[in-house]
Amino acid sequence: MARDVAKSAIDVLEVNISCSTRDPKGGNFALHEEHTHDVVKLIRATTDKPMWVKLSPNAGDIVAVPKAAERAGADALVVANTILGLKINTDTLRPAIGNKFGGLSGPGIKPIIVRMVYQCAKAVKIPIIGCGGVVKVEDAVEYMLAGATAVMIGYHTFRNPTGMIAIVEGLEEWCAKRGFARAVDLTRAMIDDHRWKPLPPPRRRSGDLLR
Repeated sequence: MARDVAKSAIDVLEVNISCSTRDPKGGNFALHEEHTHDVVKLIRATTDKPMWVKLSPNAGDIVAVPKAAERAGADALVVANTILGLKINTDTLRPAIGNKFGGLSGPGIKPIIVRMVYQCAKAVKIPIIGCGGVVKVEDAVEYMLAGATAVMIGYHTFRNPTGMIAIVEGLEEWCAKRGFARAVDLTRAMIDDHRWKPLPPPRRRSGDLLR
């Protein structure tokens, strides 16, 4: 499939090796370091197009797997796909979907994926695209501070098709207010030093409104 798709005018080939609805005991390539390396290496041999590899948050070792993808030729990593979940219909006492397990996405998983982006960014040299629960500017900023070069928006787009435009415009405004010349300057800018203390808030004049 990668060989056929790469013949078209695409700019990037995103390889999803992490579908969370497969067998959690081993059906996903991205759950295993060796499987990740092997499949990415095979796909890399089919095309010279940039290849992004989408990883799974359900992997036991969130550092070894991205390093394997990097060794095999990935140009960037998408971190991460949905978290495996189970919902039960309490009226029928059966799983709510036929495959029992499904992928959980949305704002609730964002702190987990932000942590994984941070871990992966420290382990690999290739760019990382943060993915999961981005619904406002600050969510995108968090991902970039943790190490992401860019963010991917899915959940929010389904709920608000024009939401991405607002985030793009809002990100530019956010950076301008805080002295960042470019959004790219946010990447890996998290202050990872517990000795650092934030500056005290400015004194308010008596006539200022408290917000």
